[in-house]
Amino acid sequence: MDEITKSSTKNRKHTDEKDGTFSPVKSPVPQYDGRHQGNLTGILRKVKDTAADVHNQLLKWKKLNTEGSNIISEIANTKIEKVFNAEGEECENQLPATLESHCDRLTSVYHSMEKIVEKLQQMRAALCSVQTLSQHKGGEDDILFHTWNVHDFVVTMDQLIEMYLSELKLKKSIAENVAHAENRQTMMFYSAAWIHEPYVEDSAQMLVESLITETGHK
Repeated sequence: MDEITKSSTKNRKHTDEKDGTFSPVKSPVPQYDGRHQGNLTGILRKVKDTAADVHNQLLKWKKLNTEGSNIISEIANTKIEKVFNAEGEECENQLPATLESHCDRLTSVYHSMEKIVEKLQQMRAALCSVQTLSQHKGGEDDILFHTWNVHDFVVTMDQLIEMYLSELKLKKSIAENVAHAENRQTMMFYSAAWIHEPYVEDSAQMLVESLITETGHK
């Protein structure tokens, strides 16, 4: 999916009882009348912009993950060519100078990913502030767009952050140790662990899709 702009809105058609269509049943839970507004303000704008930011930040994460995987492949190829002999044994104390530049690039990718997780945490904090404001106004259970209240958005952010924090720790370990892998098998493990992201569950994509669908970006 392409990057989402915060100002994106959808045109929605209004049904007319004269056309013979049924009017929707109103929810007993109070709702903000923001689903049909072109220019949202206040809480609705904050939440919708946050959903777009989350989506766009995780797109950047995916690009960085691919970039990091390519760098690890370069590190692996360098070690296989320059360090490991034909039988796969390590030639001690013969790390080529080119490895340093590869490792620096991988470290840079890691730090960029670290900033993304920090931004996700900041977004969650902002949503928590919105939730607190809603509580003071007695509207914590109000439906914002379609079916979610503020708490639902906070819970979704909690789930995403937990996954990406765990994955970030793995990335850090790989970035620190990949150049010191003792054999081809270990190199293959590092490479597979980086690209497949075991801590980012399949549900992460569903959560992000739910965020942008719920807020009308999709």
